[in-house]
Amino acid sequence: MNAQIAIEHVLHDLPTAATATFLALFPIVNPLGEVPMFFSLTADYMPEERRLTALKIAVDGVAILSSSCSSAASSSTSSAFLCRC
Repeated sequence: MNAQIAIEHVLHDLPTAATATFLALFPIVNPLGEVPMFFSLTADYMPEERRLTALKIAVDGVAILSSSCSSAASSSTSSAFLCRC
């Protein structure tokens, strides 16, 4: 792959990747603000399907936050930062 094709490929995929990253941060930054979006996206679901979907989202969220907190606590730079505060 030559440099020109590689640059075109990056410029083509960059907006999509940036948008996906930006949209993925919404539930992390403002989880309660995502409740109306959840209800609108699951409007066609049966109550049991909606409950299972909400449970999967909650478990995934707890797993992501737990792993983020544990990895931040184990890294030396964050520990040094915490000790300075």
